[in-house]
Amino acid sequence: MRDTHHRTVRTANEAIADEAQARESYMRKIASATAIDANHLGPVLAAAGYAAPWRKVLTAVRTRPLADAVAAVRDHALRTLLERSETQSTSALTNEQARTEREALRRFLDHTAGTVDRLQQETGEDCTRDACPACTTA
Repeated sequence: MRDTHHRTVRTANEAIADEAQARESYMRKIASATAIDANHLGPVLAAAGYAAPWRKVLTAVRTRPLADAVAAVRDHALRTLLERSETQSTSALTNEQARTEREALRRFLDHTAGTVDRLQQETGEDCTRDACPACTTA
């Protein structure tokens, strides 16, 4: 059974769906007469930051195995965290966006720790995308 494979694809799809839901919620707040403050934008930034690496995984999996896609995105996330320092913009919003992106990359790395090894162990069990309920939405 390709449990890690399916769980990984399902997690990616859920992260992207959560981002869409956060954006929709924010748009409803903007469209209403309710006062808007920076706290309303925070959940959108967090959801978008966390969905970004998962979106890259789903894009990469079109041309390579899922284990390789996750490994490549993990490598990119780690390089990004190591190469970029704290943002020191005069804009508090820019600084907050950069902070949430870094936190999202850390969360992605934490969430996928060991995933590549488990996916590689499952490689002998091929998943036909058309018959796989977790992969049909990827």
